[in-house]
Amino acid sequence: MKTTFRYKPNAWIAVSSTVLSIILLVCAIVNVLRLCGVRNMQSYNYPLDIIATVICVVMPVLLLVMIYGSAYTLTERGIRCNIGVFFHTISYQDVLLIRQDSDKTVLILYIKTTKQGQVVDSRSGIQANILQVNVDKRHFDAVIDAIKAHNPHTIYEILPMAHKEKK
Repeated sequence: MKTTFRYKPNAWIAVSSTVLSIILLVCAIVNVLRLCGVRNMQSYNYPLDIIATVICVVMPVLLLVMIYGSAYTLTERGIRCNIGVFFHTISYQDVLLIRQDSDKTVLILYIKTTKQGQVVDSRSGIQANILQVNVDKRHFDAVIDAIKAHNPHTIYEILPMAHKEKK
């Protein structure tokens, strides 16, 4: 069993990172043209232009990998969270509490930890780290079912949401 759910980036983050990547790639092309001496373009500082070209190529790749290459993978050992090339596996046994709002738009996991930075929840008194699962809300049930199948002691709560009145 290995199911992967892609990270759902905010629309502004996705659009701005894509536009920024295109701009940086255009700058890299201009730097290459300056280094080659095309038309009237001339490079006055070759080492600086070479470094700028490398940065203008590497940065968009890293940015797009971080945004679009992030995912949550449900494995036999736990939930594997990867952001770009970095990953961390959370054991199913470490998930203490699952909270979801009544509209099923937010899914939060309370994860047992012994490190600094623990949060004490005022309602349940649980001392844990909090992870908001940022995937498409259609996949929330699959994540919840996988956690409950591997750790039946995990508490699942649905919290009522106060709706805002429209004026």
